[in-house]
Amino acid sequence: MEWKEFLKKQPALDFKGVARNGWLGDSIEPYGFLSLLSKKNDSGWNDKKYAEMVEKSNLETDEAKRYKLLSEAETYLLEQQPVIPLFISATAMLC
Repeated sequence: MEWKEFLKKQPALDFKGVARNGWLGDSIEPYGFLSLLSKKNDSGWNDKKYAEMVEKSNLETDEAKRYKLLSEAETYLLEQQPVIPLFISATAMLC
């Protein structure tokens, strides 16, 4: 499939096969990673319970409670396995 055609079909998941997608974290904040699969996302996976768990963590002001909620959401996400990491790239940087 041509790249232009794929770009049109991918948002609607209107293609057969496997698609590679990636994202780089902009901080070490877990919400930034966990929120990627809540609600509308490129994978097509939509789990109401997971979305509610992530949203609840985002509303929590107590940091310890918030991280506990994020941990619970991550555990639930891993149990559901909506995506399969095929590889992880790394870049070393000197700061």
